[in-house]
Amino acid sequence: MQFILGALDPEMHTIESLLADAGRHFVHARLNGRRVVSGNAYMADTLSGEIDWTQPVVWVECSVPAFRSPQHLVVDHHKPGDPGFGLPAAQYWEGSSLGQVCTYLNIKQNGPLSIIAASDHCLNHAYQGHCPGVAPEDVRRSRIAGRARFQRITESQMQDKINAAIAVVTALPIIEIAGHPFKDAMDRYVPELPEASAMLNAPIIYTRREASVGLVKVGVLNGTAAALTAWMTWAGQQPYLFRLYGDPDRGYAGAYVKPR
Repeated sequence: MQFILGALDPEMHTIESLLADAGRHFVHARLNGRRVVSGNAYMADTLSGEIDWTQPVVWVECSVPAFRSPQHLVVDHHKPGDPGFGLPAAQYWEGSSLGQVCTYLNIKQNGPLSIIAASDHCLNHAYQGHCPGVAPEDVRRSRIAGRARFQRITESQMQDKINAAIAVVTALPIIEIAGHPFKDAMDRYVPELPEASAMLNAPIIYTRREASVGLVKVGVLNGTAAALTAWMTWAGQQPYLFRLYGDPDRGYAGAYVKPR
């Protein structure tokens, strides 16, 4: 069994380490000669190495449309039809890409892996204690340490960045969509915004230009499934938005602004 991996983040870093320790062959999806990022992971045009297409292949949060076959296996939770799509916080292990890879590798669920899986699958729910066997205080410690390593800064510096973001989020104005309140972070750049809003359990709407696809994304994080569903219904009626996506049970949704 061979694995093709998408964008690098803390969860994918853990997946790579597990695959390497297990001696499994894996390569990275690439676009224009570079490893994909989250915004273009399903539009890759090549791979970083060779794959024996006569053997089982597992796509992990990515795709090279020219190479991908319906017979291939999928590890993902981002789109309808993915094995983990729509699974609630109580099933974070089965829903997360890390949990799915561990199943293929016959690796048993444990505390550290559970924290990473829950944090990636449904961060807001993990911070609120809705993921069985995962304590919010352990999520906080793990996230601060992991994000500090990923950004190559100290844990103290990461805590300062999160504290600054918490202060900003707390002071943000409120807007309502279909009767549901959201913090308005549109047209603002706030480092560690997703982390802060998840810690605060504060539904938030933000905008971000994604250079990888050349578009502005409108993202929504946290809040109830009803709130996220209401936003998706509203967004689907806006003529200037397209490529609508989301999984309300996991607490995220988004769309892209049509280019003029």
